[in-house]
Amino acid sequence: MKKITTTTFLLCMSIAFIFAQHQNNRAYIGIHTNSVSEKKAEKLAFENSNGSYVTNVIKNSAADKNGMQPFDYIYKIGDKEFSGHQHLTSVMRDYQAGDEAIVYFIRNGKKKSTQMTFGKRSDGQSMKRSKEEDPFLGVQQNHSRVPEDVVGVPVNVIKHSTAEKMGMEDDDIIITINDFPMYDWHDLGAAIDMMEVGEEIVVEYLRGEELKKGTASIESLAASENKNHQKETTEELEQAEEIAMEDMEVMMEDLAEEEAEQMKEEVGVEMPVVQNLSIERLNIFPNPSQGEFNLKFFLPNNAPTNIRIFNSNGQLIYSNDLGNFEGDFMERFDLTDNPAGTYYLMIQQNDLSITKKVIIVRN
Repeated sequence: MKKITTTTFLLCMSIAFIFAQHQNNRAYIGIHTNSVSEKKAEKLAFENSNGSYVTNVIKNSAADKNGMQPFDYIYKIGDKEFSGHQHLTSVMRDYQAGDEAIVYFIRNGKKKSTQMTFGKRSDGQSMKRSKEEDPFLGVQQNHSRVPEDVVGVPVNVIKHSTAEKMGMEDDDIIITINDFPMYDWHDLGAAIDMMEVGEEIVVEYLRGEELKKGTASIESLAASENKNHQKETTEELEQAEEIAMEDMEVMMEDLAEEEAEQMKEEVGVEMPVVQNLSIERLNIFPNPSQGEFNLKFFLPNNAPTNIRIFNSNGQLIYSNDLGNFEGDFMERFDLTDNPAGTYYLMIQQNDLSITKKVIIVRN
């Protein structure tokens, strides 16, 4: 009996080791991405609306080494073109670190490709920027209607910010930032995040029917805050958040095993239901701009971390591979182009995970 127990224990240990090796050897590109709506894909002349729009490239990753950039639009890897049930995450499951494949993408309206050797998540170097290092244009989302023939983002301008310094005003519509077209708030955030404090930012914007251009050295978040009274700014944001909370309700609950099985059978998305990831202060809540949300949590352990959000059709609408990560996390994501309904949040560190069903109701 003792021999059988020992053999069973050794077998379990071997399986666990093999599984851990498999997890550590998973292919890693090193990008943060967002999905695009059919409307956005049409505006940007993307034939396939199921691709992944790059918002950030992790330093020292395979994507970084192959020169990929924010605003690249990946629509195919190898011989697998993305579809409603075949997205970046599912395609990458077929590859291990060290494998090679051709990555097909669109840059500035032109189709391109690169032969990429995939790395490991541990290769990526996630960067945390302080307020002194964080570039800040100084605009807030404005939900004014954009003319049908215009692609751009309407904004309000924060006082004493870079945007005000270059002459921008409330209700201006940002058309491009550093020649990148701005379709939504995601684009605006990606364009700013790829900059460094002190670099020159060039903004084309529409005021009424007049196209204007502003140029300035982008300041840091800390510099903008120092020019404004912090107490007043905090009170305004809290007040705006209370108003937004009245317009929408967010409920978060554990994912039932039956529902996970249904998602796997109907839309081909596998969702772990074992809630074994150590996580604290997990919360999703609206921010002051209607249609946007903040995701917050704290991870006490350092390990390769990835975040995924799917809609009820199995479409990946948010993806963030953090590389090795521990500590506080907060990021904004936009659901303006997605209806109210049910979403699925997955956070994974190696073989540990937590999956939550998020129900959004607009009142």
